[in-house]
Amino acid sequence: MKLFGHFSFLQLIFRLCLDARLWKVYILATSLGWQASSLGSNSSFVDDPVVDLAMPGTKGQISQNKLRRCQHQFSESISYYQKLYKFLPKGWQPKAKTAFLKLKDRQASDCRKRSVQRAVHGTLSHHTGKIGVLAPLQGKDRDLGVHFAEAIKTYYKDVKLFERYGVLGDSRSHAKAFHQQLAKLVFVDRVSILIGGVTKYEAKMLNLWSEKLQIPTLILHSPAFRQKLSPFAFYISPDQQQMAISLATYIHNRAFQKVAIFHPEHRQKEFVFHLQDRLNRDKKNIVKIAHYNPKDYSSLALGIRELFKIDDPERHEELAELIEKKKLEAEEAGIPFNPEGIMLPPEQTVDTIIIVDNFKTVRHFINILKYLKVPKIPLLGTQQWRAPELFNPPEPFLAGSIFVDYIGSYLRLPYRLKVTTQESPYFTTPEQTMALDLWLIGRHSIDIAERVRTALPEDRRDIRKILGELRTRKKDPFFQSQRVFDQKQVSNWPTFLFSLSESGLYPMFQRAAEHALLSPTPYR
Repeated sequence: MKLFGHFSFLQLIFRLCLDARLWKVYILATSLGWQASSLGSNSSFVDDPVVDLAMPGTKGQISQNKLRRCQHQFSESISYYQKLYKFLPKGWQPKAKTAFLKLKDRQASDCRKRSVQRAVHGTLSHHTGKIGVLAPLQGKDRDLGVHFAEAIKTYYKDVKLFERYGVLGDSRSHAKAFHQQLAKLVFVDRVSILIGGVTKYEAKMLNLWSEKLQIPTLILHSPAFRQKLSPFAFYISPDQQQMAISLATYIHNRAFQKVAIFHPEHRQKEFVFHLQDRLNRDKKNIVKIAHYNPKDYSSLALGIRELFKIDDPERHEELAELIEKKKLEAEEAGIPFNPEGIMLPPEQTVDTIIIVDNFKTVRHFINILKYLKVPKIPLLGTQQWRAPELFNPPEPFLAGSIFVDYIGSYLRLPYRLKVTTQESPYFTTPEQTMALDLWLIGRHSIDIAERVRTALPEDRRDIRKILGELRTRKKDPFFQSQRVFDQKQVSNWPTFLFSLSESGLYPMFQRAAEHALLSPTPYR
Protein backbone atom coordinates (compact mmCIF):
# COMPACT_ATOMS: atom_id res chain seq x y z
CA MET A 1 0.00 0.00 0.00
CA LYS A 2 1.10 3.58 -0.65
CA LEU A 3 0.64 4.55 3.01
CA PHE A 4 2.67 1.55 4.18
CA GLY A 5 5.38 2.39 1.62
CA HIS A 6 5.44 5.96 2.89
CA PHE A 7 6.16 4.97 6.51
CA SER A 8 8.75 2.38 5.39
CA PHE A 9 10.59 5.15 3.63
CA LEU A 10 10.65 7.30 6.78
CA GLN A 11 11.83 4.44 8.97
CA LEU A 12 14.69 3.70 6.60
CA ILE A 13 15.88 7.32 6.57
CA PHE A 14 15.50 7.49 10.39
CA ARG A 15 17.82 4.53 10.91
CA LEU A 16 20.41 5.98 8.53
CA CYS A 17 20.31 9.27 10.40
CA LEU A 18 20.73 7.59 13.78
CA ASP A 19 23.72 5.65 12.57
CA ALA A 20 25.45 8.71 11.07
CA ARG A 21 24.07 11.18 13.65
CA LEU A 22 23.06 13.47 10.78
CA TRP A 23 20.07 15.11 12.41
CA LYS A 24 19.86 17.86 9.78
CA VAL A 25 19.49 15.22 7.08
CA TYR A 26 16.73 13.57 9.11
CA ILE A 27 14.77 16.84 9.36
CA LEU A 28 15.17 17.48 5.63
CA ALA A 29 14.19 13.95 4.77
CA THR A 30 11.09 14.19 6.98
CA SER A 31 9.92 17.33 5.23
CA LEU A 32 10.51 15.67 1.87
CA GLY A 33 8.95 12.40 2.97
CA TRP A 34 5.61 13.94 3.86
CA GLN A 35 5.34 15.03 0.25
CA ALA A 36 6.15 11.58 -1.13
CA SER A 37 2.48 10.66 -1.53
CA SER A 38 1.93 13.57 -3.89
CA LEU A 39 5.23 13.09 -5.75
CA GLY A 40 4.68 9.40 -6.49
CA SER A 41 7.01 6.45 -6.17
CA ASN A 42 9.05 7.38 -9.29
CA SER A 43 9.80 10.98 -8.10
CA SER A 44 13.45 12.02 -7.85
CA PHE A 45 14.72 14.64 -5.39
CA VAL A 46 17.27 17.16 -6.69
CA ASP A 47 19.74 18.59 -4.19
CA ASP A 48 19.09 22.33 -4.77
CA PRO A 49 20.02 24.50 -1.80
CA VAL A 50 18.07 27.49 -3.12
CA VAL A 51 14.75 26.26 -4.46
CA ASP A 52 12.63 23.56 -2.83
CA LEU A 53 8.93 22.72 -2.81
CA ALA A 54 7.97 23.87 0.67
CA MET A 55 4.67 25.58 1.33
CA PRO A 56 4.44 29.40 1.60
CA GLY A 57 5.74 30.79 4.86
CA THR A 58 8.48 28.19 5.24
CA LYS A 59 12.22 28.43 4.64
CA GLY A 60 11.61 27.25 1.10
CA GLN A 61 9.43 30.26 0.38
CA ILE A 62 12.16 32.53 1.74
CA SER A 63 14.60 30.86 -0.65
CA GLN A 64 12.21 31.51 -3.52
CA ASN A 65 12.16 35.20 -2.56
CA LYS A 66 15.95 35.27 -2.49
CA LEU A 67 16.02 33.67 -5.92
CA ARG A 68 13.65 36.25 -7.38
CA ARG A 69 15.52 39.12 -5.71
CA CYS A 70 18.84 37.84 -7.02
CA GLN A 71 17.47 37.48 -10.55
CA HIS A 72 16.01 40.99 -10.40
CA GLN A 73 19.28 42.48 -9.15
CA PHE A 74 21.18 40.58 -11.80
CA SER A 75 19.08 41.92 -14.67
CA GLU A 76 18.80 45.47 -13.29
CA SER A 77 22.34 45.94 -11.98
CA ILE A 78 24.86 43.11 -12.44
CA SER A 79 24.24 42.98 -16.20
CA TYR A 80 25.31 46.64 -16.33
CA TYR A 81 28.39 45.88 -14.26
CA GLN A 82 29.23 43.34 -16.97
CA LYS A 83 28.76 46.00 -19.68
CA LEU A 84 30.92 48.53 -17.83
CA TYR A 85 33.62 45.90 -17.22
CA LYS A 86 34.14 45.66 -20.99
CA PHE A 87 35.41 49.27 -20.99
CA LEU A 88 38.25 48.31 -18.65
CA PRO A 89 41.57 48.20 -20.58
CA LYS A 90 43.54 44.98 -20.28
CA GLY A 91 46.31 46.58 -18.26
CA TRP A 92 43.84 47.75 -15.62
CA GLN A 93 42.49 44.40 -14.50
CA PRO A 94 41.61 44.14 -10.78
CA LYS A 95 44.47 42.79 -8.68
CA ALA A 96 42.35 41.63 -5.74
CA LYS A 97 39.70 38.95 -6.00
CA THR A 98 36.35 40.70 -5.83
CA ALA A 99 32.79 39.43 -5.68
CA PHE A 100 32.10 40.68 -9.20
CA LEU A 101 34.83 38.54 -10.78
CA LYS A 102 32.66 35.54 -9.95
CA LEU A 103 29.82 37.10 -11.92
CA LYS A 104 31.42 38.55 -15.04
CA ASP A 105 30.53 35.44 -17.08
CA ARG A 106 27.33 34.48 -15.22
CA GLN A 107 23.65 34.91 -16.08
CA ALA A 108 20.51 35.59 -14.05
CA SER A 109 19.60 31.90 -14.28
CA ASP A 110 22.68 31.08 -12.19
CA CYS A 111 21.03 32.70 -9.19
CA ARG A 112 19.89 29.21 -8.14
CA LYS A 113 23.37 28.82 -6.65
CA ARG A 114 24.05 30.30 -3.25
CA SER A 115 27.58 31.34 -4.29
CA VAL A 116 26.07 33.52 -7.03
CA GLN A 117 23.60 35.05 -4.59
CA ARG A 118 26.43 35.92 -2.21
CA ALA A 119 28.49 37.42 -5.06
CA VAL A 120 25.57 39.59 -6.19
CA HIS A 121 25.04 40.88 -2.67
CA GLY A 122 28.76 41.48 -2.19
CA THR A 123 29.07 43.39 -5.47
CA LEU A 124 26.22 45.76 -4.63
CA SER A 125 26.94 46.23 -0.93
CA HIS A 126 30.75 46.20 -0.58
CA HIS A 127 31.88 49.37 1.21
CA THR A 128 35.54 50.41 1.13
CA GLY A 129 35.06 53.99 2.28
CA LYS A 130 36.91 55.27 -0.80
CA ILE A 131 35.81 58.34 -2.75
CA GLY A 132 36.11 58.32 -6.54
CA VAL A 133 36.40 61.69 -8.32
CA LEU A 134 35.87 61.86 -12.09
CA ALA A 135 36.72 65.06 -13.99
CA PRO A 136 38.07 66.19 -17.39
CA LEU A 137 41.70 67.20 -16.78
CA GLN A 138 42.52 67.30 -20.50
CA GLY A 139 40.67 68.32 -23.64
CA LYS A 140 38.11 71.06 -24.27
CA ASP A 141 36.68 70.98 -20.72
CA ARG A 142 40.08 71.00 -19.04
CA ASP A 143 39.61 74.37 -17.28
CA LEU A 144 36.43 73.16 -15.60
CA GLY A 145 37.98 69.91 -14.47
CA VAL A 146 41.24 71.40 -13.19
CA HIS A 147 39.52 74.01 -10.99
CA PHE A 148 37.20 71.35 -9.61
CA ALA A 149 40.01 68.86 -8.94
CA GLU A 150 42.08 71.50 -7.14
CA ALA A 151 39.11 72.34 -4.92
CA ILE A 152 38.82 68.65 -4.01
CA LYS A 153 42.53 68.13 -3.26
CA THR A 154 43.04 71.31 -1.25
CA TYR A 155 40.06 70.49 0.97
CA TYR A 156 42.50 68.27 2.87
CA LYS A 157 45.27 69.93 4.86
CA ASP A 158 47.60 67.23 3.57
CA VAL A 159 47.27 66.04 -0.06
CA LYS A 160 48.37 62.58 1.11
CA LEU A 161 45.05 62.30 2.97
CA PHE A 162 43.19 62.61 -0.33
CA GLU A 163 45.46 59.98 -1.87
CA ARG A 164 44.60 57.72 1.05
CA TYR A 165 40.81 58.10 0.86
CA GLY A 166 40.23 59.35 -2.68
CA VAL A 167 41.03 58.43 -6.28
CA LEU A 168 41.05 60.94 -9.15
CA GLY A 169 40.14 59.81 -12.67
CA ASP A 170 40.70 61.89 -15.83
CA SER A 171 37.83 61.62 -18.32
CA ARG A 172 39.84 63.71 -20.85
CA SER A 173 36.63 65.39 -22.14
CA HIS A 174 35.91 62.22 -24.12
CA ALA A 175 33.07 59.69 -23.83
CA LYS A 176 35.26 56.58 -24.16
CA ALA A 177 37.82 57.84 -21.64
CA PHE A 178 34.99 58.73 -19.28
CA HIS A 179 33.70 55.13 -19.30
CA GLN A 180 37.20 53.68 -19.00
CA GLN A 181 37.93 55.79 -15.93
CA LEU A 182 34.53 54.99 -14.44
CA ALA A 183 35.24 51.28 -14.91
CA LYS A 184 38.64 51.70 -13.22
CA LEU A 185 37.11 53.50 -10.22
CA VAL A 186 34.46 50.79 -9.83
CA PHE A 187 36.45 47.59 -10.46
CA VAL A 188 40.08 48.43 -9.65
CA ASP A 189 39.79 51.14 -6.99
CA ARG A 190 36.46 49.78 -5.70
CA VAL A 191 35.14 53.19 -4.59
CA SER A 192 32.01 53.50 -2.45
CA ILE A 193 31.08 57.08 -3.42
CA LEU A 194 31.42 58.82 -6.79
CA ILE A 195 31.80 62.57 -7.43
CA GLY A 196 31.65 64.02 -10.94
CA GLY A 197 29.51 65.52 -13.64
CA VAL A 198 31.25 68.83 -14.33
CA THR A 199 29.85 68.80 -17.87
CA LYS A 200 26.28 68.17 -18.92
CA TYR A 201 27.19 64.91 -20.70
CA GLU A 202 29.09 63.46 -17.75
CA ALA A 203 26.29 64.47 -15.37
CA LYS A 204 23.75 62.67 -17.55
CA MET A 205 25.91 59.53 -17.75
CA LEU A 206 26.56 59.46 -13.99
CA ASN A 207 22.85 59.78 -13.32
CA LEU A 208 22.24 56.66 -15.41
CA TRP A 209 25.20 54.64 -14.10
CA SER A 210 24.55 55.49 -10.45
CA GLU A 211 21.17 53.79 -10.62
CA LYS A 212 22.45 50.71 -12.46
CA LEU A 213 25.57 50.29 -10.31
CA GLN A 214 23.76 51.30 -7.10
CA ILE A 215 26.67 53.52 -6.11
CA PRO A 216 25.82 56.79 -4.28
CA THR A 217 26.93 59.59 -6.60
CA LEU A 218 27.34 63.34 -6.06
CA ILE A 219 26.69 65.09 -9.38
CA LEU A 220 27.94 68.63 -9.93
CA HIS A 221 25.77 69.75 -12.86
CA SER A 222 22.15 70.77 -12.30
CA PRO A 223 19.55 68.14 -13.29
CA ALA A 224 17.86 68.64 -16.63
CA PHE A 225 14.27 69.84 -16.69
CA ARG A 226 11.92 66.94 -15.86
CA GLN A 227 14.81 64.48 -16.03
CA LYS A 228 14.24 61.05 -14.50
CA LEU A 229 16.53 61.18 -11.49
CA SER A 230 18.38 58.17 -10.14
CA PRO A 231 17.63 57.24 -6.51
CA PHE A 232 21.41 57.06 -6.01
CA ALA A 233 22.16 60.49 -7.57
CA PHE A 234 22.48 63.61 -5.41
CA TYR A 235 22.91 66.95 -7.16
CA ILE A 236 25.41 69.41 -5.68
CA SER A 237 25.15 72.41 -8.00
CA PRO A 238 22.92 75.39 -7.08
CA ASP A 239 19.40 74.53 -8.11
CA GLN A 240 18.26 76.33 -11.26
CA GLN A 241 14.68 75.55 -10.31
CA GLN A 242 15.04 77.22 -6.91
CA MET A 243 16.41 80.40 -8.47
CA ALA A 244 13.61 80.37 -11.05
CA ILE A 245 11.06 79.98 -8.24
CA SER A 246 12.60 82.93 -6.38
CA LEU A 247 12.28 85.14 -9.46
CA ALA A 248 8.73 83.92 -10.14
CA THR A 249 7.76 84.58 -6.52
CA TYR A 250 9.04 88.14 -6.83
CA ILE A 251 6.91 88.57 -9.98
CA HIS A 252 3.89 87.27 -8.09
CA ASN A 253 4.48 89.60 -5.13
CA ARG A 254 4.79 92.59 -7.44
CA ALA A 255 1.50 91.59 -9.12
CA PHE A 256 3.06 91.53 -12.59
CA GLN A 257 0.65 89.75 -14.93
CA LYS A 258 2.25 89.99 -18.39
CA VAL A 259 5.80 88.68 -18.74
CA ALA A 260 8.29 88.35 -21.61
CA ILE A 261 11.43 86.17 -21.48
CA PHE A 262 14.53 86.72 -23.65
CA HIS A 263 17.43 84.26 -23.72
CA PRO A 264 20.25 83.34 -26.15
CA GLU A 265 19.46 80.37 -28.36
CA HIS A 266 20.83 77.00 -27.21
CA ARG A 267 21.70 78.46 -23.78
CA GLN A 268 20.01 78.75 -20.40
CA LYS A 269 17.18 76.51 -21.55
CA GLU A 270 16.92 74.65 -18.23
CA PHE A 271 16.41 77.88 -16.27
CA VAL A 272 13.85 79.11 -18.80
CA PHE A 273 11.95 75.79 -18.63
CA HIS A 274 11.76 75.98 -14.82
CA LEU A 275 10.77 79.65 -14.94
CA GLN A 276 8.09 79.07 -17.56
CA ASP A 277 6.70 76.13 -15.59
CA ARG A 278 6.45 78.16 -12.38
CA LEU A 279 4.89 81.20 -14.10
CA ASN A 280 2.28 78.98 -15.72
CA ARG A 281 1.43 77.53 -12.30
CA ASP A 282 1.00 81.08 -11.00
CA LYS A 283 -1.32 81.76 -13.98
CA LYS A 284 0.87 84.51 -15.39
CA ASN A 285 0.50 85.51 -19.03
CA ILE A 286 3.81 84.79 -20.78
CA VAL A 287 3.40 87.14 -23.73
CA LYS A 288 6.59 86.11 -25.48
CA ILE A 289 9.58 83.75 -25.12
CA ALA A 290 12.21 85.00 -27.54
CA HIS A 291 15.63 83.51 -28.24
CA TYR A 292 18.27 85.30 -30.27
CA ASN A 293 21.71 84.79 -31.72
CA PRO A 294 24.13 86.12 -29.06
CA LYS A 295 26.61 86.99 -31.84
CA ASP A 296 24.05 88.99 -33.82
CA TYR A 297 22.32 91.79 -31.93
CA SER A 298 20.02 92.46 -34.89
CA SER A 299 18.11 89.29 -33.95
CA LEU A 300 17.71 90.71 -30.43
CA ALA A 301 16.39 94.01 -31.83
CA LEU A 302 13.93 92.12 -34.03
CA GLY A 303 12.52 90.28 -31.01
CA ILE A 304 12.08 93.53 -29.08
CA ARG A 305 10.33 95.21 -32.05
CA GLU A 306 7.96 92.24 -32.29
CA LEU A 307 7.24 92.36 -28.55
CA PHE A 308 6.21 96.03 -28.64
CA LYS A 309 4.46 95.69 -32.02
CA ILE A 310 6.59 98.33 -33.71
CA ASP A 311 6.11 96.77 -37.17
CA ASP A 312 2.75 95.07 -36.59
CA PRO A 313 0.81 94.85 -39.92
CA GLU A 314 -2.45 95.32 -38.02
CA ARG A 315 -1.30 98.86 -37.18
CA HIS A 316 -1.14 99.91 -40.86
CA GLU A 317 -3.86 102.55 -40.46
CA GLU A 318 -2.05 104.06 -37.50
CA LEU A 319 1.16 104.08 -39.56
CA ALA A 320 -0.58 105.80 -42.50
CA GLU A 321 -1.89 108.55 -40.20
CA LEU A 322 1.58 109.02 -38.72
CA ILE A 323 3.13 109.33 -42.22
CA GLU A 324 0.60 112.01 -43.20
CA LYS A 325 1.30 113.89 -39.99
CA LYS A 326 5.06 113.82 -40.62
CA LYS A 327 4.53 115.02 -44.21
CA LEU A 328 2.61 118.07 -43.01
CA GLU A 329 5.27 118.79 -40.39
CA ALA A 330 7.97 118.60 -43.08
CA GLU A 331 6.05 120.96 -45.40
CA GLU A 332 5.50 123.47 -42.60
CA ALA A 333 9.17 123.33 -41.70
CA GLY A 334 10.21 123.61 -45.37
CA ILE A 335 12.37 120.49 -45.30
CA PRO A 336 12.31 117.36 -47.50
CA PHE A 337 10.10 114.54 -46.25
CA ASN A 338 12.05 111.40 -45.21
CA PRO A 339 9.79 108.34 -44.56
CA GLU A 340 12.72 106.19 -43.33
CA GLY A 341 12.79 107.88 -39.95
CA ILE A 342 9.13 107.17 -39.22
CA MET A 343 8.45 104.54 -36.56
CA LEU A 344 5.28 103.67 -34.66
CA PRO A 345 5.36 104.21 -30.90
CA PRO A 346 5.66 101.01 -28.85
CA GLU A 347 2.59 99.40 -27.33
CA GLN A 348 2.75 98.54 -23.62
CA THR A 349 2.35 94.76 -23.98
CA VAL A 350 4.17 93.56 -20.82
CA ASP A 351 4.68 94.49 -17.18
CA THR A 352 8.24 93.16 -16.98
CA ILE A 353 10.95 91.57 -19.15
CA ILE A 354 13.27 88.77 -17.99
CA ILE A 355 16.69 88.76 -19.68
CA VAL A 356 18.56 85.49 -19.10
CA ASP A 357 21.95 86.67 -20.31
CA ASN A 358 25.08 88.57 -19.25
CA PHE A 359 25.53 92.24 -18.41
CA LYS A 360 26.75 93.13 -21.93
CA THR A 361 23.49 91.95 -23.46
CA VAL A 362 21.52 93.80 -20.77
CA ARG A 363 23.25 97.09 -21.64
CA HIS A 364 22.58 96.58 -25.36
CA PHE A 365 18.97 95.57 -24.59
CA ILE A 366 18.46 98.87 -22.75
CA ASN A 367 19.92 100.85 -25.67
CA ILE A 368 17.42 99.23 -28.03
CA LEU A 369 14.55 100.01 -25.65
CA LYS A 370 15.60 103.66 -25.45
CA TYR A 371 15.95 103.89 -29.24
CA LEU A 372 12.43 102.50 -29.68
CA LYS A 373 11.24 104.97 -27.01
CA VAL A 374 9.89 102.21 -24.78
CA PRO A 375 8.78 103.66 -21.41
CA LYS A 376 10.85 102.55 -18.43
CA ILE A 377 9.95 99.00 -17.49
CA PRO A 378 11.30 96.68 -14.73
CA LEU A 379 13.92 94.25 -16.02
CA LEU A 380 14.64 90.96 -14.26
CA GLY A 381 17.67 88.72 -14.63
CA THR A 382 20.01 86.02 -13.37
CA GLN A 383 23.46 85.86 -11.75
CA GLN A 384 25.04 86.58 -15.16
CA TRP A 385 24.14 90.22 -14.65
CA ARG A 386 26.49 90.48 -11.70
CA ALA A 387 29.39 92.71 -12.76
CA PRO A 388 30.50 96.29 -12.00
CA GLU A 389 30.39 96.98 -15.75
CA LEU A 390 26.60 96.81 -15.59
CA PHE A 391 26.64 100.23 -13.86
CA ASN A 392 29.55 101.83 -15.71
CA PRO A 393 28.51 104.30 -16.95
CA PRO A 394 25.47 104.77 -14.68
CA GLU A 395 22.19 103.72 -16.32
CA PRO A 396 18.89 105.24 -15.05
CA PHE A 397 16.89 102.57 -16.90
CA LEU A 398 18.24 99.95 -14.46
CA ALA A 399 16.64 101.55 -11.41
CA GLY A 400 14.11 99.14 -9.90
CA SER A 401 15.39 96.10 -11.80
CA ILE A 402 16.15 92.78 -10.07
CA PHE A 403 18.45 89.81 -10.54
CA VAL A 404 18.80 86.54 -8.60
CA ASP A 405 21.99 84.80 -7.44
CA TYR A 406 23.00 82.08 -4.97
CA ILE A 407 25.88 84.11 -3.46
CA GLY A 408 25.26 87.16 -1.30
CA SER A 409 28.45 88.82 -0.06
CA TYR A 410 31.80 87.53 -1.31
CA LEU A 411 33.11 88.17 2.19
CA ARG A 412 30.88 85.42 3.64
CA LEU A 413 31.85 82.34 1.66
CA PRO A 414 31.91 78.83 3.14
CA TYR A 415 34.87 76.46 3.48
CA ARG A 416 37.34 79.28 4.22
CA LEU A 417 37.26 80.43 0.59
CA LYS A 418 38.66 83.89 -0.10
CA VAL A 419 38.35 86.03 -3.25
CA THR A 420 39.46 89.51 -4.22
CA THR A 421 36.48 91.87 -4.15
CA GLN A 422 36.07 94.63 -6.70
CA GLU A 423 34.54 97.97 -5.66
CA SER A 424 32.22 96.32 -3.11
CA PRO A 425 31.72 93.03 -1.21
CA TYR A 426 29.26 92.02 -3.95
CA PHE A 427 31.63 92.03 -6.94
CA THR A 428 34.75 90.07 -7.81
CA THR A 429 36.96 89.87 -10.89
CA PRO A 430 35.67 88.00 -13.99
CA GLU A 431 38.62 85.60 -13.75
CA GLN A 432 37.63 84.55 -10.25
CA THR A 433 33.91 84.21 -10.95
CA MET A 434 34.05 80.92 -12.89
CA ALA A 435 36.77 79.50 -10.65
CA LEU A 436 34.78 80.39 -7.54
CA ASP A 437 31.70 78.52 -8.74
CA LEU A 438 33.74 75.36 -9.30
CA TRP A 439 35.63 75.75 -6.03
CA LEU A 440 32.39 76.19 -4.09
CA ILE A 441 30.78 73.15 -5.69
CA GLY A 442 33.97 71.11 -5.38
CA ARG A 443 34.48 71.89 -1.70
CA HIS A 444 30.80 71.30 -0.96
CA SER A 445 30.84 67.89 -2.67
CA ILE A 446 34.00 66.60 -0.97
CA ASP A 447 32.81 67.88 2.42
CA ILE A 448 29.56 65.93 2.02
CA ALA A 449 31.43 62.82 0.80
CA GLU A 450 33.82 62.94 3.76
CA ARG A 451 30.97 63.23 6.25
CA VAL A 452 29.16 60.16 4.92
CA ARG A 453 32.38 58.22 4.29
CA THR A 454 33.27 58.31 7.96
CA ALA A 455 29.80 57.03 8.88
CA LEU A 456 30.90 53.66 7.43
CA PRO A 457 27.64 51.71 7.20
CA GLU A 458 28.03 47.99 6.54
CA ASP A 459 26.15 48.19 3.24
CA ARG A 460 27.35 50.77 0.70
CA ARG A 461 23.78 51.36 -0.45
CA ASP A 462 22.87 52.70 3.01
CA ILE A 463 24.96 55.78 2.22
CA ARG A 464 21.97 56.94 0.19
CA LYS A 465 19.83 57.10 3.33
CA ILE A 466 22.57 58.95 5.23
CA LEU A 467 22.83 61.52 2.44
CA GLY A 468 19.07 62.05 2.41
CA GLU A 469 19.06 62.78 6.16
CA LEU A 470 22.30 64.79 6.27
CA ARG A 471 22.02 68.20 7.94
CA THR A 472 24.09 71.33 7.46
CA ARG A 473 26.76 72.18 9.98
CA LYS A 474 25.40 74.17 12.94
CA LYS A 475 27.82 77.09 12.64
CA ASP A 476 27.58 77.42 8.85
CA PRO A 477 26.75 81.07 7.98
CA PHE A 478 26.26 80.28 4.27
CA PHE A 479 23.99 77.23 4.01
CA GLN A 480 21.01 78.19 6.11
CA SER A 481 18.73 75.24 5.31
CA GLN A 482 18.50 72.46 7.91
CA ARG A 483 18.97 69.65 5.39
CA VAL A 484 21.76 69.43 2.84
CA PHE A 485 19.42 67.99 0.18
CA ASP A 486 15.75 68.54 -0.55
CA GLN A 487 13.23 65.79 -1.31
CA LYS A 488 14.40 65.62 -4.93
CA GLN A 489 17.97 65.02 -3.69
CA VAL A 490 19.07 68.42 -4.98
CA SER A 491 21.36 70.50 -2.75
CA ASN A 492 19.72 73.30 -0.75
CA TRP A 493 21.62 76.45 -1.72
CA PRO A 494 20.64 79.94 -0.61
CA THR A 495 19.08 82.40 -3.06
CA PHE A 496 19.45 86.17 -2.97
CA LEU A 497 17.67 88.93 -4.83
CA PHE A 498 19.56 92.10 -5.75
CA SER A 499 17.63 95.29 -6.50
CA LEU A 500 19.41 97.76 -8.79
CA SER A 501 19.78 101.52 -8.92
CA GLU A 502 21.30 103.44 -11.81
CA SER A 503 24.78 103.19 -10.27
CA GLY A 504 24.79 100.16 -7.97
CA LEU A 505 22.84 97.37 -6.34
CA TYR A 506 20.73 96.83 -3.24
CA PRO A 507 21.30 93.37 -1.72
CA MET A 508 18.11 91.89 -0.35
CA PHE A 509 17.41 89.10 2.11
CA GLN A 510 18.40 85.46 1.69
CA ARG A 511 15.60 83.58 -0.04
CA ALA A 512 14.33 87.13 -0.47
CA ALA A 513 11.55 86.44 -2.94
CA GLU A 514 8.98 86.14 -0.16
CA HIS A 515 10.16 89.50 1.24
CA ALA A 516 10.40 91.22 -2.13
CA LEU A 517 8.18 94.13 -1.15
CA LEU A 518 10.30 95.08 1.86
CA SER A 519 12.65 98.04 1.59
CA PRO A 520 16.24 96.82 1.00
CA THR A 521 19.38 98.43 2.35
CA PRO A 522 21.33 100.24 -0.42
CA TYR A 523 24.97 99.48 -1.10
CA ARG A 524 27.34 100.91 -3.66
